[in-house]
Formats: sequence, structure tokens, C-alpha cells
Amino acid sequence: MENIQLSNILHIQEASKQGKLVMFVGAGVSANSGVPMWSELIQGLKKELPDSLKNETDDLKIAQLYKDSRGYKEYIEKIKELLLHGKIAPNPIHDAILELAPCHIITTNYDDLIEQNIEPVSYTHLRAHETAAN
Repeated sequence: MENIQLSNILHIQEASKQGKLVMFVGAGVSANSGVPMWSELIQGLKKELPDSLKNETDDLKIAQLYKDSRGYKEYIEKIKELLLHGKIAPNPIHDAILELAPCHIITTNYDDLIEQNIEPVSYTHLRAHETAAN
């Protein structure tokens, strides 16, 4: 392992021990659970647009055009389908992030897999501390 990598790991460990670790989490973490990346999500919407709208290149406009052409209810159903709503679960990377006990997690992810994992991890840690105290 290179010195810089080892140094980074030591800094992360120390920040975790001191309760000062802040994690920045990107979409790659949830991609391992099957959540589509942004471009895949937009392409899933774009392929169902009328032919006259398929030349649009602005991602946000594509989402708006889908909603405008299909209606809010169908738009939400499509987003849930593309995001595999109710069909995915946190993966070992989510577990590892929470095991580092960050004081904050900052993410731009549009899924809630970290949030799904927080409560069980917090409960497990709380129970472990209660048991140790008794």
C-alpha cells in the first residue's frame, strides 16, 4: 500500500474515533445495489418520449417532458420502476460506511438506501452499548 493511501486511511480512522468523520457519498455506492446512475435514469425516460421529443439533450428537460406528456401519476410510477423502488436493498458498502460511524453523511443520491440502513445499525450499536454497560 502506498504511503498516501495509508495516511488517508489513518486520517479516516482518527476522524471516526473522534466523532468528526464526514462522509461524502456518491451514486456509485448505490449502483452496487442496482440503482441506475443518472444517465441511465434519464435514458429510461427518454426512450418512452414521443419521437418528436427524443432529440432533446437537456436531462432535466427530458424528465419534465416525460412528466408533461404522461402526467404526474405515470411519471412517479415510471421513476419508481426505474429506481427499482421496493426491490433493492443496501449493500456491503452502505454497511461499511455506517460502521465508520460518521457524524454526517452528505450525498446527492436519489435513493434512500443509507437511510434504510441507519436505523438498524444505530439500534444494534445502542443495544451493544447497553449490554456492555450492564
